[in-house]
Amino acid sequence: MKYYLSLFISLLMLNSSIAQVKNNRVVAITSMPPTILAGDSFDINITIVKPNLRHYGEFQQKLPKGFTAYEKRSDRADFKFTKQTVSFTWLRLPTEERFSVTYSVKVDTGIIGNFRLQGQFLYVYNNQRGAVVVDPLPIVVTKKIKFNFNHQNATQTSTNTNTQNTTQANTQNTAVNDPNKVQVIRKRSSTQPEIIKLKVNLGEIQGGTSIKEIIPVGYRVEKLQTNGAIFTFNRQNAEFLWSSLPASRNFEISYKLIPLSGTGNKPPLKGEILYIKSGKVIHVPIVDETAKSNGAINSNDVINFITN
Repeated sequence: MKYYLSLFISLLMLNSSIAQVKNNRVVAITSMPPTILAGDSFDINITIVKPNLRHYGEFQQKLPKGFTAYEKRSDRADFKFTKQTVSFTWLRLPTEERFSVTYSVKVDTGIIGNFRLQGQFLYVYNNQRGAVVVDPLPIVVTKKIKFNFNHQNATQTSTNTNTQNTTQANTQNTAVNDPNKVQVIRKRSSTQPEIIKLKVNLGEIQGGTSIKEIIPVGYRVEKLQTNGAIFTFNRQNAEFLWSSLPASRNFEISYKLIPLSGTGNKPPLKGEILYIKSGKVIHVPIVDETAKSNGAINSNDVINFITN
């Protein structure tokens, strides 16, 4: 199964000291769900952005007692789990500038509480060692609760479900105004070159995230407002990447869309915002402002992909 997440992303933050390699940042980003039930499993995704690095690299993460790690997606690394430490080791790093690995964690049934997972990416450049430290990621492990339903409870549940479905149907057209809804609205200028503004509502997102626009061939982009994001434009993909969220839950980013020749017409644009929720990669399409005003957003706009 194709894995679309090129970053990503739950409650992830970079240390304030970011390593530099020839003025390009080496970035290590980890993501996972903020909560889990005792006895369940979840995935931890690690994305490395490493311009100009080609040789040795190692990612390490310390797990609490009662957490057991299993290899899932290693991208040619040597995976080990010893003394509660996960490690991915490369004698020669992947050639891609950005790549991701994933491992699965099983939590013992008797484990309950608040935990913080530390991690770091070690590398060698010009025969000198470097490190990018990822701030500890919080995760809450809660106890599973068993419910005993009688006939009365089952009837009440059925009634509540029907009421909820009716309410959702009545409010579907106004979902775009919900502050808890993750959404990105695209506004295009009438000028040439075009100024593309993206109005972002983070909604339920609690960790790092990425916004990606696919730019048609024959056009290039220049960043304008990034709101603290790392911006890249590669292979016609314009991407804004946050390792930690902006202070505001609602903000605007923008870029300039420039035709390579002539004035050009308004080309079609397609994009999405991506984030992690409960171990799944969530893709939410970006919607043009005209489509928003016509009530084009509905529950089918959100597509969940389970990463393999």
